[in-house]
Amino acid sequence: MTDQAETPLKYSDVREELHRQVMQAIAKALDAPEVSGALQGVERFVYRVGYDQGFNAGWDAAVRRFTAVLDTSKPRQEPPPSIDPPIAMHATLTADPEDQTIKDLVLSSILRRPGQRGVEIVTALRAAGHDANERTVRTALHRLKVALKIKVEDGKWYPVDQT
Repeated sequence: MTDQAETPLKYSDVREELHRQVMQAIAKALDAPEVSGALQGVERFVYRVGYDQGFNAGWDAAVRRFTAVLDTSKPRQEPPPSIDPPIAMHATLTADPEDQTIKDLVLSSILRRPGQRGVEIVTALRAAGHDANERTVRTALHRLKVALKIKVEDGKWYPVDQT
């Protein structure tokens, strides 16, 4: 007769021991070069298949989009032509300052005080409470010049006379 009674095993204890033994066996198997190499090969294959499927799906989507754009059987909608509204040369802009573009602000400054240099225009716009970046103002000056709304003489900007 035994002095000690055997304690029954719990399912959770058995499961934990089995899990520990399986993990040890996997760790030993992964250390084997054959198994490790085989697993890496399978991993590369699975990655490549996934990459190819993703690439092909993206390519097919792009082809469908281009085909839809190039399909001549559907009527194409042309964008409306862009037309600059005429601006009275000696009128000041009375719209809400937040609705004005930098081009409008620059033109307004030149109309109010012809003969300013670019730096003076930037200073005037900043003094009026506008966030005026020098490069942006210079771009606006160039665009207004190309649009024949202003001209430059000796580095000073003037409105173009409409005669």
